[in-house]
Amino acid sequence: MQKPAPTPPKQPLARSLVPAPARHVPNKRVTEVTVAAGFRGRKKAMLLAIEETRGNITMAARLAVIHKQSHYRWMGQDSKYRAAAEEAIQDAHQAEADMVIGRAHV
Repeated sequence: MQKPAPTPPKQPLARSLVPAPARHVPNKRVTEVTVAAGFRGRKKAMLLAIEETRGNITMAARLAVIHKQSHYRWMGQDSKYRAAAEEAIQDAHQAEADMVIGRAHV
C-alpha cells in the first residue's frame, strides 16, 4: 500500500490585493507630509496605501491591513491625519486625471 503524496504547503496570501499601477510613481510630497506630521505605523501605512490605490479607501485599508472604520475614526479624531488623507486622495485623483489626459493625447 502506497502512502498518499504529501500535500504542498499553502501559499501565503498576497499582502496587496491591488496590483501596483504600471506607471505609478510614489508621490514624494505625500511621503514628506507623513514624515513631517510624525505619522508612524498604521496611520502612515494607510496614507501611503491611499496613494497606492489611487484614493480607494476600501482597497487602501486592505493593503494597510487595517479596518476601514479605523481610517474614518482617525479622520474624525485627528485633524492632521484628516488633512493628510484628504491631500493624499486629492493627489491620487489628480495623478489619475493626468494619466487619462496623457493617454488621450497619444
